[in-house]
Amino acid sequence: EIPIDLPRPVASTFGSSDNLDQALALLAMRGFGGNEVQMVPLHMAMVAATVANGGEMMKPYVVDASIDHSGRVLERTEPEVWKRPISPENALILNSLMQGVATRGTASCCIALAGGIPVAAKTGTAQLNDTGEPERSHAWIVAFAPANEPRYAVAVMLKGTNAEISSSTGGRLAGPIAKTVLDAAMAIPA
Repeated sequence: EIPIDLPRPVASTFGSSDNLDQALALLAMRGFGGNEVQMVPLHMAMVAATVANGGEMMKPYVVDASIDHSGRVLERTEPEVWKRPISPENALILNSLMQGVATRGTASCCIALAGGIPVAAKTGTAQLNDTGEPERSHAWIVAFAPANEPRYAVAVMLKGTNAEISSSTGGRLAGPIAKTVLDAAMAIPA
């Protein structure tokens, strides 16, 4: 369960971890999001932000500040580290790999930001159809920018799309939405 200032809990599920040491195929499937893995978009945005933050996962919040009618800040939420799931060294490697996804990989078609701002991304496609049924998938992308001095992270999930499934479905379908969000965010003065 993700700690957040919302009235309802937010959680992702990964299925039972019993006997994974004897079920290597199941472990491998979970490694790329298959089988019983169910991730909410907020959690995936937090994963991208964790890479951007050098391995520190921040506690998410919705309300940045409470401001009165004259513009005076009454209360401000201070960013807080929730946990460190990956080392700074691994976060740096993942950042580099995600920049590659944005420049020459499955997101290169549609994630280039205005002004040449460097971006890092990871795409995903979850196939939903059974054999013989029409193709359907969830198309994902997570991204952060600027890649070298990150300020914003985003996750976009298009649920149950009917687009033709390929290795770049997530980037092709969800990428333009992530680009629009990050371009708008980057236009806000720091």
